Amino acid sequence: ALPARSSYRVLSFDLFQTLADVNARIPEIWKEILGEHYTERRARTGAEAVVSAYGKLLRDSFRKRKFLDMEEMYLRCSEEVLRVTGFGGEKFGVSREQMAEVILKNHSQAPVYEDVVSVLKKLGERYRLILSSDASPLMAEGVLERLKKEGVTFEQVFLSDELHICKGRPDGAFFDTVVRTLGVRPEEILHIGDSPSEVSGAAAAGVHTCLLSRDYTPYKGKVQPDYRIESLEEVFRYLNGGGSAL
Repeated sequence: ALPARSSYRVLSFDLFQTLADVNARIPEIWKEILGEHYTERRARTGAEAVVSAYGKLLRDSFRKRKFLDMEEMYLRCSEEVLRVTGFGGEKFGVSREQMAEVILKNHSQAPVYEDVVSVLKKLGERYRLILSSDASPLMAEGVLERLKKEGVTFEQVFLSDELHICKGRPDGAFFDTVVRTLGVRPEEILHIGDSPSEVSGAAAAGVHTCLLSRDYTPYKGKVQPDYRIESLEEVFRYLNGGGSAL
């Protein structure tokens, strides 16, 4: 049975690939990293290697129960990417510091998806809106400033770098903190995000989850989300009592 719409008081949003599109910055990121050696193919290779290395590092940090802040995460990620792509070799001469800095900076410049402002404004009339992101203040602030100019604000912003906990931590510690800070019951929060790790992290804390897959990728997570949507608009389907979005 689906929870009645009145049971949600708080809507929690992931930031990247949910509200803002870092992938739109892939050409800029790799032009800056590779300079004259830039090609679309190399950018694609590099971007895929980043996703793969990041996922491995995250799983590793959960296993070892060791928190890595975003700068450290992307430094280690860059090291691995430079090794597997060869971009760290003499021909390209890219350093891990340079690469990590470019990636972090470009998160802040990620454009907001076009459905975000109108949907969040509408939702903000009825729900408490918060942001829950694996990010540093530097990564998030540019996007948050642009949203603010459009009239979209969040009651609270929870960032992994400030809490020293990642969203996907298997014991649900990130979302436990969110629940405690807001003074609501876990099932009164619906978290909307795009990754399997945040679905399991939220579920471990008793928070309901909505998986947003804007790029229609097959879901490989072990923990199933309560709802699935392919655009932010679809969230109204069941918030307004319109039945399941599964």
